[in-house]
Amino acid sequence: SSAFLYWRAGDLSISMGLRGQSSHPDVEAALLKILGICKDHGVPCAVGVSPTAHAATRVEQGFQIVMVPAARSLEALTSARQATGR
Repeated sequence: SSAFLYWRAGDLSISMGLRGQSSHPDVEAALLKILGICKDHGVPCAVGVSPTAHAATRVEQGFQIVMVPAARSLEALTSARQATGR
């Protein structure tokens, strides 16, 4: 069976008491810490990005799965595809 861990910065910011501050440095640090733990244990890590986020950055950071919102974010999807060579 396949498994992966999926985190969204918006949800994480709420859990950290930083509602609406998904780009807060503490949220970013926590997200990257989660990614590091996943890498250490061989678990693919997924992340959701907003339409204005740069999906390629998440791919470069090592996220294996980048979830982009539906059709309104074609630019984010195109960026992620280019970053992965697809």
